[in-house]
Amino acid sequence: MARVAEAGTIVAIDPARTLELWADLDRWPAFIEGFARIVERTGEWPLEGSAVLWESIPDGRGRVRERVTAHAAPGARGSGSPGSGLLVTAVEDDTLAGVQTVAFHPIEGGTRVELDLSYELTQAGPLGAVTDFVFIRRALRDALRRTLLYFAAEAEEEHGAA
Repeated sequence: MARVAEAGTIVAIDPARTLELWADLDRWPAFIEGFARIVERTGEWPLEGSAVLWESIPDGRGRVRERVTAHAAPGARGSGSPGSGLLVTAVEDDTLAGVQTVAFHPIEGGTRVELDLSYELTQAGPLGAVTDFVFIRRALRDALRRTLLYFAAEAEEEHGAA
């Protein structure tokens, strides 16, 4: 059974620019929770099939591989709703494997960003469900919220520079 951690925020830039900012790997150190550095890139990120292997800070997730499984620019067919954008990646690290979806929906004055991670624990053990419910899911949700908090600050800086 897949587990889900999710978070959302609002930024004051349009969906196309929001997706562009999110997909800019050079900006990830400013907002991805626990991000240290890129180890390897494959393909042209964020096009479907491209991948990135990144390393976390000490005591973080270790090495994380993300491979783009779906990418739709705002307004493109398959993006969900008119004006929305989408970036879906298969995510894998030492403890979990899953799918991360970032959706960018137009709202008055900006974009609603929704980030969710649907995952399975790869090293759960006999008490995996309890450990996930009590510790892991909350930690992941908090990390997603911090990522979006940092991202909103980065978007605010971007908006102020425009």
